[in-house]
This record gives sequence, structure tokens and C-alpha cells, in this order.
Amino acid sequence: MAVMSLPADDPLVRALQQVDPLPDDRGSAPALLYHYTSADGLIGILSSGEVWATHAQSMNDASEVSFAADTVALAVTGERGRLAERPWEAFLEECEHLCHTHDLLLLPFFACFCEDGDLLSQWRAYGEGSGFSIGFEASALPSLTMPNVMRTQLLRVVYDPAHQRDRVMKGLARTREVFEKLGAEPARLHFWVNELLPMLCSFKHPAFAEEREWRLASLQWNIVVPEAIGVEFRSRAGLVIPFARFSGSGGLPIRALGYGPRASPEQVERQVGLLVERYGYGTVPITSSYAPLRS
Repeated sequence: MAVMSLPADDPLVRALQQVDPLPDDRGSAPALLYHYTSADGLIGILSSGEVWATHAQSMNDASEVSFAADTVALAVTGERGRLAERPWEAFLEECEHLCHTHDLLLLPFFACFCEDGDLLSQWRAYGEGSGFSIGFEASALPSLTMPNVMRTQLLRVVYDPAHQRDRVMKGLARTREVFEKLGAEPARLHFWVNELLPMLCSFKHPAFAEEREWRLASLQWNIVVPEAIGVEFRSRAGLVIPFARFSGSGGLPIRALGYGPRASPEQVERQVGLLVERYGYGTVPITSSYAPLRS
């Protein structure tokens, strides 16, 4: 099943924009969400006023998208087996197929955040053992933009299998409404952009539940033309990693800054204090980790 690629002003796209997508989770977010990074990452974010968003297929855990796709497909298969209503059953078969044949150029870019600004596993994984956590005002994150992207959506990562299945079922119910009102082609586009893409961004294995992760995702109707949204590339562990940039017109909504376990916290605070002052974030409080330094 091919996903339709349409311009933003197409009548079909305008009609589908009246359909409620998978709800944005910002209303249930804590006041602050934290992005863990290295010293180089901190300097880059403050100096550029941008947050890098990594392509969905290039996250640290390469199995994330396949796990989410398998989870959605399994739920769709179960729903298809329960029903004997054609042509809806045939449409569900197409949705199941789409879960496993998504085009790389249609997958979103997203930036990762955590509810806890002082989590030891995050210091180890993303802060090179003693990095930084940048506290962003959660309600302001969806206002960050990326060129030529339909919308930016803040999503809470779902770890519980029962909650994941519930989200799929609600998404299928919304898709069926579109199917019955507008037909198969609009329903196909709705399922891809408003339902499947957010679920591919936000379903993770229960083993990662400690992270309490959130994601800021770029969602679009069209196949991504890399130069249109300013896709760039960096290297990591011998791999080429595509990324794009979220930016804010009035600067980034940074409200707190923490640093990991250090031998000389006073020196860190002096140096970081100069950094935040230089780039206009001088009022942001700087705090140290409660985790003990491992000798």
C-alpha cells in the first residue's frame, strides 16, 4: 500500500486537518522536561538556539521503530481477525502491511526528553558519565519549529503493553470514522500521519520504563525531501546519522540546567555560569547532581 504524498494546501489534506489526531500529550506533562547531553552538546544548543532531532531509524537503539511497528501490527491483526466486515477488514489488512513497509523518507525526526533531571542511567547513557541535563518548559516545546514540517507534536513514550494496545484501538476507531465519512484514501493518509507515525515515535519496550521519556516529533503529510527540512549528517560509532534542527523564534524555553557528578562542582558552576550568561540564559538556575561521584 503506497502512502499518498500531497501538498499542504491539497483539499484532502485540509479536510483531514479537521480530524482530531492522536492527542498531544503536553497537558499531562510535568512543568519541565530534561534533555541530557554532553558539554559539546550543551554549548551547541545554547549558542545556536537549536535542538537536534535524530531520524527515527537512527536512534541509539536501532530496534525501537521495529518494536513499535510490530506492536501496532499485532494489535491491527487481532482487530482484523475479530471482524468480518468488508471493506473495513480489507483496509485493516493494508494498515497492517503499512506497519512493516514504511518508507524511510516518511519517518519523523525527534528529540528526546526525560521527566527526571537527575537520573543516573541518563548521565551514563547520554551525558558521557558526567554531562548536563537541560530543563525545558514542557508546554512550550511544541512551539519549536522545523522548516516545511506539518506539525510538531509532544508525545509521552508508552511502555505498558496494555496502554499501547489501547492507543492502537483508539487510533483505529478514529481511522474508521474517517474511512466511513471520507473513504479509503483519506483514511489511509489519516492512519499514517495522525496515528501510526506518533505511535512509531512513542512505543518502547517495557524494559526502558525507568527513563520516563518524552519525544518532540516532526510529522508531515509528504515524503521528506532532505534539503527541504535542512537534513544534515553527523557520525556516531562509524555510522552516518541524519538529523534536523528544532528552533524557536524567541530562543529556547530553557528553565533549568543540571550537571552530572563531578570532582570540582564549583569550577563547573563558574564555567557554565559564564556560558549561560554569554548566550542570554543567565537567569537559568544551575544545580548539581545528587548522585555520588564514582571514584
